[in-house]
Amino acid sequence: MRFLFLGSKEYPPGSSRGFDPISSGGFETYTYNLSRELEKQGHEAAVLTRRFGNQKKQEKMNGVDVVRVPWFKGFYLRTPSFVLFSFFKAFFLDFDVVVASGPLSSFIAVVLKLFKGKPVIARPAGIAWSQPQYFSLLQKILFALESFTYKRVDHVVFLSEGEREQFGKKMGFLPAHYSVIPTGVSIPSGGKKKRAKVVVFVGRLLPVKGVEYLIRAMKGVGARLWVVGDGPEREKLEALAEKEGVEADFFGHRKDVNFFLQRASVFALPSLSEGLPVALLEAYAAKTPVVVTDIGLPAVDGTDALVVKPKDVVGLRKAIAKLLKDNRLVKKLSANAFRKAKTFSWKNTARGYAVVGGEVLAGK
Repeated sequence: MRFLFLGSKEYPPGSSRGFDPISSGGFETYTYNLSRELEKQGHEAAVLTRRFGNQKKQEKMNGVDVVRVPWFKGFYLRTPSFVLFSFFKAFFLDFDVVVASGPLSSFIAVVLKLFKGKPVIARPAGIAWSQPQYFSLLQKILFALESFTYKRVDHVVFLSEGEREQFGKKMGFLPAHYSVIPTGVSIPSGGKKKRAKVVVFVGRLLPVKGVEYLIRAMKGVGARLWVVGDGPEREKLEALAEKEGVEADFFGHRKDVNFFLQRASVFALPSLSEGLPVALLEAYAAKTPVVVTDIGLPAVDGTDALVVKPKDVVGLRKAIAKLLKDNRLVKKLSANAFRKAKTFSWKNTARGYAVVGGEVLAGK
């Protein structure tokens, strides 16, 4: 079976640095790992992605066919232009099933199906219309686009039961055919690392990630904040940290995320909307105690994480302070989270897609 991946803005992850000030995120890491694992399991994978600098227009990487297309810079142009060029390029590629990430890529996959007759597996990874970085008219357009698209794809993959529930609440319906296929995670090797009195956040710096609430929550906690990731909100967040008197280090996009996770005392994910972020599972795997928002993530309050309401600065502050002081609670949460992390594997994720791919090809 040959899978064509749409929606990944860079391959391999990190290649956009120096060319695009808006860093890529979970879509890219997910596609990178899943495409490689599908190849290992005897399938074929091709990824349509953006071209940067002197990168080759087409090459094989770890057995994966990487096809790169042009794109236009700018927050509102980068994704639509990439998607449009991907649409035209896909006409000339050979594939059996499309795996599309996000609403725009899923929409063009639906249009592509009209011409090539190839089934579409869509992965929402969050709900675009509800994200705060978009103005109200664009949110309405995105809602209409998502409603149209996810009702017409052949299959939708959710990363967790929580994401499925959030989709139903925010969209007002569930797709006719869907599966819950958890993402994979790599368990870090090496011994126990000495942890500093630091709270770490990992992710893109966009309003939907809620980092501004984390910065405000850090005031008076008595710990340093590490922000690992980049994006258009970086300058604003750096200014906010200075204004609030919060000691914060902004490291930008890093490949060595586990270095930070294994040395921080707390991992905080204050997002307003997510699918299933790889960074959360990486924190579980690193045995770093976690504070997350109640947005449908695989986290049980008091069992493997502390869960607070979105935008709740006071609740976030109390949860962080508790983890910095209560060693017994930290050991309990970390042990349970690590056991949960070991249940997530890229092998199982790829097997799930292979099953769904076979079903949509058979018209089930």
